[in-house]
Amino acid sequence: MGVIGTDKENYCEYENKYGSEPGREEKNEERSGQRFASDVTAEELEKARDYLCSYRTGLCMLNCAEYERRYMSGSGGNTGFVCLDGEGKEYSGFDGGDLDGTLLRTRMFGVRSFIESLRCDTETKMVLFWHYIKGRSVSECAELIDISRAGAYRKRKHGLEVAARALRHTVRKTAGQMFI
Repeated sequence: MGVIGTDKENYCEYENKYGSEPGREEKNEERSGQRFASDVTAEELEKARDYLCSYRTGLCMLNCAEYERRYMSGSGGNTGFVCLDGEGKEYSGFDGGDLDGTLLRTRMFGVRSFIESLRCDTETKMVLFWHYIKGRSVSECAELIDISRAGAYRKRKHGLEVAARALRHTVRKTAGQMFI
């Protein structure tokens, strides 16, 4: 687990390692290659999960940059993130005006838009949103949208399958356009 942030911010990191909520330590390596009831492989589900977790990673990076800007920039200008651009100008970290921060925000917006564009029911989208964007546990998601905990886990699994199919379709579509 990372040092910075709360347990909720580090949740995706735990989920990537173990596959689910704390207490369910079945490793993903044991499930790799296995096909589920749908046509989605475990690897595709893992890629979809990683893509959705990238929102929390970007948010954590932006929060770290804000912390660095706020509390460390007054220490003689040496922040540990100082770089030189092509024109010899200094810039630091991922502050609001640099290209890295803008790219992170664009990617985060893309993840949110991706969830909204999925072809599934509203409750499934809400579980994905509250779990991956807001960092809530699946149990909390169930409570927030007033469904059973088991139903929330089913919705998350279904949402990941839909997301994996959508990512597969996007990759094929993009690959086809690159060779035209």
